[in-house]
Amino acid sequence: MQYRWILKNIEKLEEKLLEIDAQLQRITTRYTLVSVSRTGSRDVMGELIIKKIRIEEEINEKLQESYEKLKEIEKAIEALDEKEKLLMRLRYIHGKSWMEICNEMHYSWAQVHRIHGEILKKLKDETK
Repeated sequence: MQYRWILKNIEKLEEKLLEIDAQLQRITTRYTLVSVSRTGSRDVMGELIIKKIRIEEEINEKLQESYEKLKEIEKAIEALDEKEKLLMRLRYIHGKSWMEICNEMHYSWAQVHRIHGEILKKLKDETK
């Protein structure tokens, strides 16, 4: 479940970066038109660029943390046997329902939940 939320957060952070660029582009265009007609001692463009850089640094830091979490999840899944990998990928990466997993793996609902419980126990024991 966490994997999908991390991906969603990455998507939103990347959208925010694009939004900042678009805003700066609009402001730059307006500022250029205004600054031609008057001069001032305040460097509005410089301030905007500094603000943009600070926000981008924060977003990039959050993106890096998110990518690290994804790598940790992938590493944990990779350590499982093939059947377990499939179950975990179907459930947590592809977001399949339990019934879809049962159908795809050709197991009963009880078997899938038993295997899932064993995987969770195994992962919990490995993180101790």
